[in-house]
Amino acid sequence: MLVLKRKTSETIMLDGGIQIKVLRISGNMISLGIEAPRGVAIWRGELPQNEPLPSQVPASCGGSVPQLIRSA
Repeated sequence: MLVLKRKTSETIMLDGGIQIKVLRISGNMISLGIEAPRGVAIWRGELPQNEPLPSQVPASCGGSVPQLIRSA
């Protein structure tokens, strides 16, 4: 595991065009922004493995995994 320290507005770049940005730090909570190509699924780690695949995301969420995460 790679451990990095980041301040607000700093980013981490991953292979495949994925960018993670620290948006806000408040107490022990961190808000992250994640930019990734449309075909990359982004899941919260605490979700069970039987969550729907991106192709199964309801149309009410715009069919987009990032919108599904934001609406949770």
